[in-house]
Amino acid sequence: QMMRQIRSDPSYLNDAETLEYLNRLGYKLVSVTDTHTYNFFFYPLVDRSLNAFAIPGGFIAVHSGLIIAAQSESELAGVMAHEIGHVSQRHIARMIDAQKGNAALGLGSFLLALLAARAGSGQAASALAIGGQAALIQNQLSYSRGAEREADRVGLTSLVRAGFDPKGMENFFMRLQQNNRYYEAAAPAYLLTHPLTVERISDMENRTRQLGVHTHNDSFDFKLIQQRMRVLPETKHDGWLSVAKQIKLELPDAQNNRQKAALSYGLSIAYRKLNQKNDAIRYANQA
Repeated sequence: QMMRQIRSDPSYLNDAETLEYLNRLGYKLVSVTDTHTYNFFFYPLVDRSLNAFAIPGGFIAVHSGLIIAAQSESELAGVMAHEIGHVSQRHIARMIDAQKGNAALGLGSFLLALLAARAGSGQAASALAIGGQAALIQNQLSYSRGAEREADRVGLTSLVRAGFDPKGMENFFMRLQQNNRYYEAAAPAYLLTHPLTVERISDMENRTRQLGVHTHNDSFDFKLIQQRMRVLPETKHDGWLSVAKQIKLELPDAQNNRQKAALSYGLSIAYRKLNQKNDAIRYANQA
């Protein structure tokens, strides 16, 4: 029922290339995770906040803002691995089973927030989301410290098995915690639903230290999807034009051919949206 609502919401980005990338990346992690219960589905939501979340049944949402903000593919994979850990350990199902009435309240608030956002009532959506979050905290439905540590442990193990750098998860979470003032809200959205404690950060650091040094070269697809996520969430001419101008400013400072190609690809998408076909083809060829 929740996915039916999400799929009909404008924030659901039904983009074939992004869906293919997220599910390829996600299943690279799932294939080495000790879970055989769920068919996972990873999908992008248009939202500038740094967030990702799982809902019952193995559906994992990744916000466009998170994809753009990730400084490496290991960071993005780390967040996804953490969410896979929640699903594989059945944290959501266990919470719902323990407190069915309260779970219904939380899930209902989430759906109401989505519907309000779709109707264009941003303030109403925020109020409902905050109200839902308060209800979840009040009724002790947020992930417990034990569940967060367990998802960290499972996620870190999956990262290493899949060939990623486990420090990606640690680095991303620490950056979220240390740079709260940089973001629009008082804290990144991810911290509201996945509270970071000093104990948890310390535990994560100890685990990554024990796992040793692992290097991972970002895939070129990761760079391309990041550029794609800069353009596709925009829905109006001014938005596409603004992104195109910003990418053009960055292009001369590109540090290598991969970065130049990714930026040229982003420009091609932006000009296609602007219906400037000749420029779109020129930058596609350049990429």
